[in-house]
Amino acid sequence: MESLRNITDMMGFTSGKCFPYAVQYLTYETNKILQVELYRNLALAGVCVFIVTLLLIANLWTSLIVFSCVIFTLIDVAGTLYFWDVTIDTASSILLTLSVGLAVDYSAHIGHTYMTILGDKNERPIKALAAIGPAVFSGGFSTFLAFLLLSRSNSYGFALFFR
Repeated sequence: MESLRNITDMMGFTSGKCFPYAVQYLTYETNKILQVELYRNLALAGVCVFIVTLLLIANLWTSLIVFSCVIFTLIDVAGTLYFWDVTIDTASSILLTLSVGLAVDYSAHIGHTYMTILGDKNERPIKALAAIGPAVFSGGFSTFLAFLLLSRSNSYGFALFFR
């Protein structure tokens, strides 16, 4: 695609009068900008996660811990995609971006509950997990049950999302 564009530019054709076109170039055009878009979207999602958790939890260290949990989850998902030989395409980019929202939910609830529980530093984690742990587990399990319905789908996006 790029080489054909260079040839038409070198021939002196002005833009709009002659342009190389093929159906497969639509995919190439998408892949050309996908990496930049994915990095930008993940960075914006990360910034939003940090700002919102900082505002709602109101503690810098807890917000940093929640943010690091989200980052580690993204690294885990991206690494798993790599070992499954999944290429970065539109569907996998959307799923990576969606995983930010799934990851922040559980860690933010635990972090918020930790900040609202009274006690010393040894009692608070235990009390926080006892208080919010069952709800977080139920949320994760119900999300898993919802995704279980996608296991038999023939659609590439749904099959990738279930994996």
